[in-house]
Formats: sequence, structure tokens, C-alpha cells
Amino acid sequence: MKWIHSSGWLFMCLTGAVYAYGANKLWMALGLIIGIIINYITVAPRMRDYNVRLKADTLPELLSNRFGKNGKRVRTLAALFLLVFSEIYLASALIAGAKIFSAISDDYSYKRAMLGTAILILLYGYVRKYLIKGAVEYAVGVFALFVMIAVSVIALYDIGIHYYVFKLVDSNLHESASEFLNVFTENGAQISLVSVIGQISCGLVLFGMPHLLMSFLVPEDETDFLRTRRVMIGWSFLTFVVAGALGLIARAYLSPIVMTGPNFEEEGVVIAVIKSMFSEERSLPVIGMILTLILAFMVISHAVILLFSMSKSAVKDLYGAGHKEHNYYVFVLPLLLFLSGIFVWKLSLSVTDVTRLAWEGLGVCFGPVVLLSLFWRRMNHVGACAGMIAGCAGMLIWDFAALVPYHGTRIALWEYTDLPALPAAFLVALIAAITASLVTRQEEEQVLKDFDDVYNGFLE
Repeated sequence: MKWIHSSGWLFMCLTGAVYAYGANKLWMALGLIIGIIINYITVAPRMRDYNVRLKADTLPELLSNRFGKNGKRVRTLAALFLLVFSEIYLASALIAGAKIFSAISDDYSYKRAMLGTAILILLYGYVRKYLIKGAVEYAVGVFALFVMIAVSVIALYDIGIHYYVFKLVDSNLHESASEFLNVFTENGAQISLVSVIGQISCGLVLFGMPHLLMSFLVPEDETDFLRTRRVMIGWSFLTFVVAGALGLIARAYLSPIVMTGPNFEEEGVVIAVIKSMFSEERSLPVIGMILTLILAFMVISHAVILLFSMSKSAVKDLYGAGHKEHNYYVFVLPLLLFLSGIFVWKLSLSVTDVTRLAWEGLGVCFGPVVLLSLFWRRMNHVGACAGMIAGCAGMLIWDFAALVPYHGTRIALWEYTDLPALPAAFLVALIAAITASLVTRQEEEQVLKDFDDVYNGFLE
């Protein structure tokens, strides 16, 4: 149970989206659950087998070793993409922490709260190596789930089950209560196929999430791995259900107050429920603060795991520190954190938008390349480089290039189609990697022999 914690996306973005738009946003959770199941059933066993043969500590190193002596360019390019989009992902944690801590007390401004979050991330990063590996993340994940369940139950009790619908109607819905609670309706009409595909495609990011993929490589016997797989799939399903249910309950609980708007006010809905529940209704602010701090530490622990994944790649894949790599972490950790801080310090960004950008980048750069490298014998280093570059370019063009004429102006492809960049750029990266591999020379015999041996179970 080495990856049982969750990120702030769970209770800020997923819960907030369900709170603001209704049950139709639960298709995102379904996509992530499907991605987790496929990852643990297909990708994880093959990565474990390959690593027995190739011995890697980072995802870029694993991809490099997959292509033998031609893998150096793959490793460098993969490390650069990993650092860029992981920096953006880390920035989302700083924003999440700033929103949480600034909501606890009016004495903390947004920037002071962000600075405090960065300090806590750095301190925990230095202390973490002295703790039992994974124990803190496990405890934080369990406690955070307990917080969300407890808040949901207490809120529903305060509302009264029989009065839930009445409170929901009073929350200024743009559709009927039954439509708000229906996963097949959106904005008062039947949900479109494009919307469903766009949300379910969130699961594609899990094939390119470096710190998740590398957690598969921790040595375990087969029995422990199967148990871990069952626990992680069950845990993911439970946390997504609880997060979604909390969003639906919070809409009625906070009624007639509505926390939606262009600045993604819905991301703070869980903190608002806790504050109302314990500071205003029950005069127990200390308990409310403790529950909020548990959620804040979930954000911090996830950020530290991400930070260590980035620093290991920076030190090993780019700098090549070798056996003295541990001496460099004391300098690399604050540097990477500082760079993320610069990215968001003077910008008014939401956790949702920044996380989406990071997920799309990681998903399209690594997802297709990882899948093809693990399961396609003909994949070569040229295809890997082409896939990463095409995926990144496709994502940036789809999201930011105003190419489509629309009512006298030009808009980006995602605005015109209502389809996020992840599925489109993922497909572009797949096609580019396959095409580039087929039109160039296949890898040397030893690389092909390694692939055949792993496929046939000859790992030593």
C-alpha cells in the first residue's frame, strides 16, 4: 500500500466541480478509476518485469534502458518534459495550500499562505527520509478520507435527509434538482458524447504520471503485489465516490450561499463546509482547524512525493550525479520549489486549470511512449522522441493556438470542440511514435532480445 495517499485535486477540483455543475462531473472519476484498473492489471506487471531486467530508478532512465545504447537522447528529452510539467503540477499544490491556509484565518493573505505552504513542503521534504517510508502518506490518506466521510455524514444530518431536495432547490440551480443529481444530464439537457469522452479521458494521464508509474517498481512478491492492486483499486473507488457525494451534499448544506464563479470559488467548498459546520454552527473552531489541516497536509505530502520524483530525475537523468546523488538533494529541492513558486506568485490561477495543464502535459508526453515501449517490439528511440515532441506540441496547439474562425474572431480547438487536449494530443503522440518507428531502423538485437525475454518471462 505504497501509493494510498491522494492529492488536493480530489477534494478541491472533483468535489468542487460536482458542487458547481452536478453529478455529470463524476464521469471524470469513472475515467480515473478505469485508468487505475488498467494500470495495475497491465502496465504495472510489465514495468516490474522490465525493471528486473533493466534496473532503473527514474522513468527517463527506464525508457533509456529500454532502447539500449540509443537511449541517451530519450532520457534527456524525457527528463526535460518531466521537469517542466511536474513543475506546473507542483505549482498546483502551492495554489491549493494557499487557498486552504488563507481560508483558515483572515490574518493570512493569499501570498503569505502560499509562502507558508512552500516552507512546509520543504521542511517535510527534509524530514521525510527519517520517517518510515510510506507510513505518513498512508496515515494522511486514511485520515483525509475519514474527514471527508465525517463531514459528509454530519452535513447530511444537519440538513435532514427529507429536506435535502428542498435545500438543493434553494441553492440557485440552473436546472431542476433531479437533473443536477443525474449523471446523464448537463445544463438541463442530455449530456453530450463529447463531454463524456472528454471527462473519461482523464484516465489517460495515469499512463504518463511518473511518480505513480515508478511506484510500480518497488520490489514486492507476487502475493503482496496482488493485495496492493486490490487495495488501490478499492481505495480509489471509495475516495472518488466520497468526494463526489460530498460535492452534492455541500451544495444543499451551504444553500442559499453559492460558491461558484470565474475564479473557481468552488475549489474552497470543502473548507467552507468545515468552517460553517464547526466554527459557526457548533462553536468548535479547533476541531474544524484540525480537520482542515489534515486536508492541507494531504496536499503537502503529495507535493513532497512529486518533488522527490522531480529532484531524482534532475540529479540522475540530467546532471548524472551517480553514487553521490544524495548530496545534491539538499540544493535541488528548494530550487525546484522556487521555480514553481515563480510560476504562480503573481498570477491568479486556479488549482483546476494548473492541474489540467500538468496532467495533459505528462499524459501526452509519456503515456503513449510508455505503453508502446512496454508492449510493442518495433518501438525504437526515434519513435519515443517523436511521440513526446508530437504529444507536447499537439497539446499546446490544441489548448492555446487560436486557429478556428468563430463569429469574427479566432478561438482554440478545445473551445470550438469542447474536447480537452488530452485525448486529441494522446492520439497524435501515438500516431507520431508508431510512424517514426516504422520509417526508421529497428533497435539492435540485444534490445529486441530483452523485449522478447521480458515478454516470455525470462527476467534474469
